[in-house]
Amino acid sequence: MGAERAGRFWPDSRMGVLVFLTIAVAYLTFSARDRSNALAGAGVLLPFNQYLPNAGIPFVNVHTLVMVALAWGILRTPTPPLGQGRPRVPLALSLLALVVLVAYLQGGLLGSFTRELFVLFKDKISILFVCVAAIKMADSLRAVQRAFWGCLCGVGAETLFCLLEFLFQSGNVTGHMETRNATGAFLATYTCVYLGVSLALRSDPRRRWFVIAVAVGCVAIMGTNSRGGVVALGATFLLVLLVKNRILFVAVLVIILSYQVWMPERFSDRFETVDAEAESGGTFARRVRIWRAGLSVLSHHPFGVGLGRFGPAVGVYSDDPAVLNPYTGEGRAAHNEIVLVSVEFGIQGLVVFCCLLAGLGARSLKTYRSDPDLLTRGLGLGAACGLMGGFVASLSLTLLLRTDISGVVWILLGLCARRASDLKRTPPRKLSPREGDPVSRFRNHRSSYAIQSSSMD
Repeated sequence: MGAERAGRFWPDSRMGVLVFLTIAVAYLTFSARDRSNALAGAGVLLPFNQYLPNAGIPFVNVHTLVMVALAWGILRTPTPPLGQGRPRVPLALSLLALVVLVAYLQGGLLGSFTRELFVLFKDKISILFVCVAAIKMADSLRAVQRAFWGCLCGVGAETLFCLLEFLFQSGNVTGHMETRNATGAFLATYTCVYLGVSLALRSDPRRRWFVIAVAVGCVAIMGTNSRGGVVALGATFLLVLLVKNRILFVAVLVIILSYQVWMPERFSDRFETVDAEAESGGTFARRVRIWRAGLSVLSHHPFGVGLGRFGPAVGVYSDDPAVLNPYTGEGRAAHNEIVLVSVEFGIQGLVVFCCLLAGLGARSLKTYRSDPDLLTRGLGLGAACGLMGGFVASLSLTLLLRTDISGVVWILLGLCARRASDLKRTPPRKLSPREGDPVSRFRNHRSSYAIQSSSMD
């Protein structure tokens, strides 16, 4: 789907190849100067992969370019001697990669090794790989913060683009995704990231920019007309504010309960049809039937049916017309990450997947509680909130193992995992003004210039 959208966006193949080569040269040159630039560039490019051109060669696109740059960065990262704290990749991450590989082989043997199956496998492995790259390459506080700012630039630009699309175009906001539900899940996930960072920064002047980003994300998500995205955003907001700020919790709860007053009519009407039957067009009732059919498949195949085999397996064990695709006779999309992982990867895959999410979430919270640097504490809370928002959104859409939606979240989780490991091993140190984030460096440079000017006077 991403290649098709990029092909339509760049109809002239020569122009598309030229743009791709320009991006490739700039990104690789940028990454060659500093390994952390590869992570920062990945955070900028991954959200826009579906709009960016390819090289005119199968499987060679910006997504592949990012993976190559990250692999190159890992190879260039010096390995510390034994006993000096080598970065450890979580065991659950390695086990999940093995589970995905086995599911890919199983799906290919039961069906066929098609190009679509390989793209699906590549996307899921890439998600895990960007997390490993963040753990391996973020070997200093400066590298962590640089990668963090790159990720914020990428998702912030997409959030702003969705707001402009909502304000100046009619119809549902789709952003860089193929559907409004995917865009709603994207905005819900990263608006939760902005919320977590803004709560952690407290009285820091940079907080106002993240508060503005939260407001922009909330407005843009209304344009998607996605119920799942709004529910995920509201539920995560309430849970986080219940712990961090009770006054804001009450205010947000009142706003949510009075949604009929301020919510656009075309959006509020969708919430009125939640209890509609599947035969009358109720999408929620249809999804519940799909989930039940998936659990029926799981009862017959507790060790999984293989990657990409959810639809064919549901078609075998269900004859419900609301569950089956009328054109292919196979099951519809799962619309639930937990159900999809359970059916395709098996119970063992689900256990490993949940353990990985719990472990990365715990490391993010440890970074928030223990790191003396304020911005990195914001990274920890923001990553934890983004994981929470993405998980809630994944209960109605499969997104946690999709690079274009959740790739940046996995980079943030990897950064937190590395930072938590470093804090445990060595005493932390604060950055000097020359090593800080771009905003702080500019502010300090301006202040020093003003002092010098006044002294000359």
